[in-house]
Amino acid sequence: MLQRGLRVGLTERLFLLVMLAVVPALVIQAWNEYDQRIAREGEIRQHVVEITKQFGEEIGMLREGARQLLLALAQLDPVKSLQPNTCSALFSKLKSHYANYSFLGAADISGRVFCTSGPTSLSQVADEPFFTRALAQPELAVGNYWIDPATNQRTIHFAERFEDGNGHIAGVVFAGLDLP
Repeated sequence: MLQRGLRVGLTERLFLLVMLAVVPALVIQAWNEYDQRIAREGEIRQHVVEITKQFGEEIGMLREGARQLLLALAQLDPVKSLQPNTCSALFSKLKSHYANYSFLGAADISGRVFCTSGPTSLSQVADEPFFTRALAQPELAVGNYWIDPATNQRTIHFAERFEDGNGHIAGVVFAGLDLP
């Protein structure tokens, strides 16, 4: 004898009918959520790229401004001739026109700081990365993040080497970019 199919009651039939109606809607909703997530990730990625480009351009402008300032400072006679008092007075006066910099300074070839625009704990910079980089290359050197222990000032140093009157490397001029 053959058995007839399973007997399904009215409640089970209604439940099956509701499931057949709801499952496609749930699948469509899940697909839309997934699609929106992918689209949002793309937007976020594009936004990060734009911000990174803008940041790079701003850093490039800061770097170029520091380079021009340091090249001008390196041409001053009190710097070239290592005159501490005249140089410090001049740097102090010039510093007031450059609010982005916490200080301006110059060090001789041995790393002894002979000129600053104001108080700093830097009296010897021979071991500082900006100083060694500036002496090693003829272009602008960028130092590491640094906190002055005397003033708690947070800075990044930019440095450029300078020559004496005979064309020999005589030292390094540097500027501490103020970081809030």
